[in-house]
Amino acid sequence: MPDRIDHIAIVVDQLSEAQAFVGAIMNMALVRELTIPERSVRVAFYQCGSVQVELIEVTDPASRERRLGDAKARIEHLAIQVDDIHESVARLEGLGVEMASRPQLIGGRLAVSTNPSSSIGVIFQLLQETPQTGSHEDDQPA
Repeated sequence: MPDRIDHIAIVVDQLSEAQAFVGAIMNMALVRELTIPERSVRVAFYQCGSVQVELIEVTDPASRERRLGDAKARIEHLAIQVDDIHESVARLEGLGVEMASRPQLIGGRLAVSTNPSSSIGVIFQLLQETPQTGSHEDDQPA
């Protein structure tokens, strides 16, 4: 099923502080930054080898509390690129893994996430390139 790890998403309390650490201290290169008002998030993607690190600052207080709690930062999900998202979902559901939603188009790719209660307490996001996208330069976090 998995083709490769696409990105690791980390929800952070302060995006600017996290960016300073990841960029200056960890020496990762900034790939892109996004503000997505309809999702109440500010996001920055950094390159680490063939994998990206997605830093997410949630701006809506209720959503922020739900996603971050009282932590300064936490890993939120692991995104895996797959060849056929529908086949992957069917296989996982057949093994008892529940999806949080049906696959949806996000940033030019199909995306779906597992319900962490059915996937060892971790959110796994599956991503599939669509014919119009060969890369993920316009990705938005899911």
